[in-house]
Amino acid sequence: MEFWQFVAHALLLHSVLDVDSLSAGVWYVAIDFQLYALLVALLWLGRRAGARPVHVVTLVFLGVLASLYVFNRDPDWDDWALYFFGAYGMGALAYWFSLPRRRARRVLALGVLVLGTGLALYLDFRTRIAVALAVALLLAWGSVRGFLYHWPRSRVLARMSDISYAVFLLNFPVALVFNAVFSRFMPHTLWWQAAGMVLAWWACNAAGAAFHDRVELRLTRRR
Repeated sequence: MEFWQFVAHALLLHSVLDVDSLSAGVWYVAIDFQLYALLVALLWLGRRAGARPVHVVTLVFLGVLASLYVFNRDPDWDDWALYFFGAYGMGALAYWFSLPRRRARRVLALGVLVLGTGLALYLDFRTRIAVALAVALLLAWGSVRGFLYHWPRSRVLARMSDISYAVFLLNFPVALVFNAVFSRFMPHTLWWQAAGMVLAWWACNAAGAAFHDRVELRLTRRR
């Protein structure tokens, strides 16, 4: 790795600076950081202006529309958060819509979101945006109804949910190791390679569980 490539990756600016990403996972982390920073910036601007919560939500909604109608329709923007903010902002809006407030306002807000996104899809249909809208509506409805907080009741699923972010962070290098080992040393037959996939999946979850227990939880307690 060249020094400039290292610096670009360390600052999570490799895609912006036109430096090849080391992996798809590294590229995603950089985009996710941009998205988080953009959302925080919108919230900060709203608070600095002394806006009420409804105005802050409106500012994020306008950012979603700007992404859906302009930036997400131009592939040249796919190294920037504005390209993906339509789907990202829907997740934030789904959460806010689920908070206790007047039912009429909640229904009206969801209706505006569906109408605005639906028109954007009519102008330029994108499957990923349609899926994001469907998931956002499901999360909003499920949160209001309450079933997402207690169904399904399973310790296994709860545990996998707890370690899911750690698994996301570590799965790529772990999977690469198993892929290299089974490609180099194991027979290229269906059953051997299927076993490699199962072992890689188990190892990814084991690594995520260890990271969650020994790093995430310890840092949380110290904080």
